[in-house]
Amino acid sequence: MDIHSWRLRTLLSAVEARLDASAEDDGERQRNRAKLYAPPPGHVKKQAAGRVRGQGMDLESVRAMMSQMSAQDAQIGRAVSG
Repeated sequence: MDIHSWRLRTLLSAVEARLDASAEDDGERQRNRAKLYAPPPGHVKKQAAGRVRGQGMDLESVRAMMSQMSAQDAQIGRAVSG
């Protein structure tokens, strides 16, 4: 069996299975899984372009957007059926 030809998901599954088999309890299994899938040290998550971190929509903005979308859906529904 040549593990060099395996896909990443297959490799991770194999490593996870070995770690699970060697773990003594469920807590150790969870810690092992967290270490396996954790980002590498020093990794910085990239932000989406144009979005300032920590500034989401407030509830009123969400309600206004949903209202606009509902109105557009109604217009499209009338156009398609009528």
